Amino acid sequence: MSINNLIEQERNVQLVVNAVDLKELFLEWSKEKDSQIQATKEDQYLSPNDTVAILRISKPTLWRWEKQGFLVPTKIGGKKYFRKSDVDTLLKEN
Repeated sequence: MSINNLIEQERNVQLVVNAVDLKELFLEWSKEKDSQIQATKEDQYLSPNDTVAILRISKPTLWRWEKQGFLVPTKIGGKKYFRKSDVDTLLKEN
């Protein structure tokens, strides 16, 4: 059983790990983190003003759609942004 499996299963165990296994675990985590960062970089984010302009709707409509779950914002630095891929999907559907 690997360390990742123990972590995923949330088992409460005490481990003795050699340096090679620990290095392997950190390298695996690093690869996962890099792939998550790459996925985030590939997706562009739009401000509410840009989103309103692209969809040709009013801000109250955007807020209503947000409340209804049509567009889910992502908070970055305390500000709301919308994924361009979500906006493009809405444009294709309508």
